[in-house]
Amino acid sequence: MINILHITPHLGGGVGTVVLNWLKKEKEVNKGIQHKIACLEENNNSMQEFLDFGMLIHDGLYFNPSLLLEWIDHADIVLMHWWNHPTLFDVLVNSELPACRLIIWNHVSALNPPYILSDKLIQFADRFIFTSPVSYEAEEIIKLPDHLKEKLGVVWSSCGTEIFKGFKKKQHEGFNVGMTGTVDYGKLHPDFIKMCSNINIPDVRFIVCSGDSQEKMKKDAIKLNIADKFSFNGRVPSIMPYLAIYDVFGYPLQPKHLGTCEQAIGEAMIAGVVPVVLNNPAERYIIENEVTGIIANSQDEYCRAIEYLYYHTETRNRIAQNAIKAAREKYSIMRKMKAWEHIFNDILGQSKKLRIWDKRKYKTGSEIFIESLAKYGNVFKAYIRAKEQSDEKNLKQNEDMIIKLFNSNSQWYSNNKGGVKQYLRIFPNDYYLNEWNTLLN
Repeated sequence: MINILHITPHLGGGVGTVVLNWLKKEKEVNKGIQHKIACLEENNNSMQEFLDFGMLIHDGLYFNPSLLLEWIDHADIVLMHWWNHPTLFDVLVNSELPACRLIIWNHVSALNPPYILSDKLIQFADRFIFTSPVSYEAEEIIKLPDHLKEKLGVVWSSCGTEIFKGFKKKQHEGFNVGMTGTVDYGKLHPDFIKMCSNINIPDVRFIVCSGDSQEKMKKDAIKLNIADKFSFNGRVPSIMPYLAIYDVFGYPLQPKHLGTCEQAIGEAMIAGVVPVVLNNPAERYIIENEVTGIIANSQDEYCRAIEYLYYHTETRNRIAQNAIKAAREKYSIMRKMKAWEHIFNDILGQSKKLRIWDKRKYKTGSEIFIESLAKYGNVFKAYIRAKEQSDEKNLKQNEDMIIKLFNSNSQWYSNNKGGVKQYLRIFPNDYYLNEWNTLLN
């Protein structure tokens, strides 16, 4: 029996579904692997579903470090689900992990801060696996030394296709443009509602399903006088009834979003709902333009593409059939399991090693935050130096540079997504995090 310990900040969103469906399938077909899950945060919404399937899981382990280290010590392999999250980075830089075989599975593109990679992070693991080849485009990966590039690999992140057994499309009135998944404007394009208002289809309806707050979207829709064309559904028990009535999947993300495999796109494709997206790096690895979906080069082109699919039913049906076939292969859980089985067998031939980030301790939230940003943390270090030296000129210069960095990617303004606001939630009394948070307002 091989014991695999999964360490993850939480089990919400796409990552939680990816892990749950994988381990459910593993339990059916592979009795030689036992999985345990160590969640650093509490998981009020998703915990019970894992327990119902008899999975060994414990949450809140950020606050129980002795149990976390004990679980690491007993595991044959530790698989860390990675994105820039304050609890995860705190564990990495401030814990002396017991000897272990460590694989890090990176769930974000890492093309833009605050979600970026570093030599130090990749050096820390035995293997560093991407969820999509898009991460090979990251500047830090292109410049990586050859001996660290040998640690890299790709296992496509997938929720699987099993939930589509018996799935059928449903007849309905009008033309439904669906959108599921994240509607946080740190990921979704901030002009999403504006784009919807520019789609000229007489009987169009926009149906949004997401566990994220939709209040900003509702206000934007009211402001543009198109609220009557929207159905905002919040978190739904199952996305299947909605996929059954979607005609097109409108999913325009902002250019510097964090995503990789985009489970929402995969589910839409398997359901035969044609995805229309913007021409961002991650989407180009999912969709073949005009074959399995449409990749638009501008906001206007996005709107015209949806109109085209409305008026050209035959083209829409052809692309939908291509999408079903391609996505069933790309998002197959069995394909993912075989890839992981190969990696697990390979790493079991290596000895366990102690894991120490470095000799220093990162005592404050702002120090951990800076460390998570690698070279992008330098401007925050310079801010602290200027503050400590009462150097008003350099302090103002660094404030301007930090604001410029924040404005380079709307993700910084999210309450989550590895930015100041998320770190401040874990370290609410940190002086400098509070200072930098004021620069976001």
